[in-house]
Amino acid sequence: MTLRRIEAAGQVKTTAGGGVYYGLLAAEIAVEVFARALAEDNLSAEPLAEYGRRWTSLLSRETEVGVRFRQLARRVDDATLAFLIDLANRDGLPTASSTGTSPSSTAPSPSSAPSPSSGRPPPQ
Repeated sequence: MTLRRIEAAGQVKTTAGGGVYYGLLAAEIAVEVFARALAEDNLSAEPLAEYGRRWTSLLSRETEVGVRFRQLARRVDDATLAFLIDLANRDGLPTASSTGTSPSSTAPSPSSAPSPSSGRPPPQ
């Protein structure tokens, strides 16, 4: 399967091909940006470009990690992949504190990623 960033405005969940939750996050951002532009009576490209910057900032790290995971998954057999997923579920994934890396080099887990304006974690 080839992932194409043009589908769903690039808001496709790379691990499963879905994207409803990503689309809802982006829609919330779109409403906020458009409402602000209307309130300021400025529908030019500059204020509306905030939409692209915000959703990209919110989802880009998780998307990159998902692409890397899919690349790894293609290189291993099913038993190895199942073992790695089980290991991650059982022992957890490495964190910045356990690996000595900076927080910016680790991906947020989907369960801890806040929504764009509410700060709420996504539904389980």
